[in-house]
Amino acid sequence: IVGNGGDYTDNAYVARRLDVVFSEVPVGSYFSYTGEPCTCHNKCSYVGGCDCISDYNDPEKGGQLVRLYSCQCMGFAHYMFYKLFGFVDRAQNYPETADKYYSLGSLTPAQMTVENVKKLFKDVKTGANVRTTGKHSFIVLSTNDEGMYIYHGNTGIPCRVDGWFWTWEELTAAYKSYGIQYVHMPVNYPESSGVYVPPTVSEGPSVPEYRVGQVRVNTSAGLRLRAGAGTDTEKLDLIPHTTLLNVTELKGEWGKVEYNGKAGWIFLEYTLPVLSVELPEDRFYAYDGVATDLSSMKVTLLQADLSRKTVPAGEYALHYSAPADGQYTATVTVGDQSVSFPMHLLPFGDLNADKAVTAADASLLVWAASGEITLTARQTEGADIDGNGVVDKNDALAIIAYLTGSGSAPSVKKGAD
Repeated sequence: IVGNGGDYTDNAYVARRLDVVFSEVPVGSYFSYTGEPCTCHNKCSYVGGCDCISDYNDPEKGGQLVRLYSCQCMGFAHYMFYKLFGFVDRAQNYPETADKYYSLGSLTPAQMTVENVKKLFKDVKTGANVRTTGKHSFIVLSTNDEGMYIYHGNTGIPCRVDGWFWTWEELTAAYKSYGIQYVHMPVNYPESSGVYVPPTVSEGPSVPEYRVGQVRVNTSAGLRLRAGAGTDTEKLDLIPHTTLLNVTELKGEWGKVEYNGKAGWIFLEYTLPVLSVELPEDRFYAYDGVATDLSSMKVTLLQADLSRKTVPAGEYALHYSAPADGQYTATVTVGDQSVSFPMHLLPFGDLNADKAVTAADASLLVWAASGEITLTARQTEGADIDGNGVVDKNDALAIIAYLTGSGSAPSVKKGAD
């Protein structure tokens, strides 16, 4: 894509700032010190010694040095965010910016559906910095009903800058195995005049969802093992790219591991989970007493070379543990790798997943029986209140009888493993 800032936003200030970016690094140029594809692509490092730009000298501020603390696609995204909003959205290196930006949210691989992606980006604005977990960074130019226009670096040719249009389906498919780590927006978004105003809905900073378990290092420069959970703590070792580690404890974005006989902490943004699970639609909920069908669940293994392999259903073992608070944990094990994820256990008959059986559930049953709506697989499991194998108005009447005190609470009347 080509054009000017006004093609992507009606905010005059942001459009002018986009034009500065387009003039400095136009489509087809290279975000490198040489202006050419870098020759050290598999050894790139934001600490220096690499052709990729990680230290940016801002010509609009007399050559003032701006440390991007990243290179390749993430370095370019930090550069763009800085050019548009005046700061780098990386609180671990710029603590003073921690309250200047927030995230619209994140999605795990299991949550990566077209519907969820659309919801996540519903309130996005031009300039948002998107990070797909452990994979790629890009800046949002604009969105529409079909998808989004983006601007990004390192797009297949080392350091190359391009503008793309992604349909929602294409974006979802491309990063379904990774998820979306964050969608950073400035807390105070500028008006057309350049005056910054707070968003209509203020949200706090979002911490990406990390879990204990096995990860692989995903940075060619190597990952520092530190004595504590912070960049200001002692450096204990440098862990090579693709090293397999076991995270035993979490502190925000930091994980505790052991390497070369040394216990320490790593920054998890530069790792990938070894095992990821893609749940079938609507499988975050299950009904007490009804067998939960996860037969279409996809399990993906991250191999030593960082390639991914989808494992057939017969190759994994599934285990559930159900505490009494309404949530339970499903653990998937493939060989010696395992991953756990939470699910919600609902009362039988709770079709709208609000954790109670109410008149709203009876209404859903009436609409389903009349053909006005189609129940999801999970809702159908909990809708056959009388246990006759058919979802009809009698099931709705059974819920109404319970709510009015003339009937018992819905319960499973059919056998389930």
